[in-house]
Amino acid sequence: SDKAEGSPRHALVLLQQVAQLGFTNKAEIRTLLSQESEEQNVFKLCNAVLNKTVLWKHVAAMYEDTKSLGAEAIWFTLAGVLRNKLLKETDRKLQDWYGKSLGLFVKDIPGAKPENALVHNLFQIYSSRPM
Repeated sequence: SDKAEGSPRHALVLLQQVAQLGFTNKAEIRTLLSQESEEQNVFKLCNAVLNKTVLWKHVAAMYEDTKSLGAEAIWFTLAGVLRNKLLKETDRKLQDWYGKSLGLFVKDIPGAKPENALVHNLFQIYSSRPM
């Protein structure tokens, strides 16, 4: 399948998904594969937003390709990406940036993941320590 993008491992994962869900109808399989591709595009969008070498026009185009998933799905994915990057980052400047960016995604969000707010608050405490 083109959805595997030349990766044998990814092709096997897609086949396992189809087998586990019991899809035999070609239309159902195409729908599953298109959803998989949209989810991958959300992660690509998230990484593009965080990459200062990517032009805004490219980020905007990527958003247009993913917005059919809904703002909430993109919002939660980006918050999760930021949380994971903050937890793994060792550079203090990038930690500060990831922490502040994650803060944009933890306030007044119906259904927000408590883990995002927890990690953000842990980082706020950590980063405000006197040196």
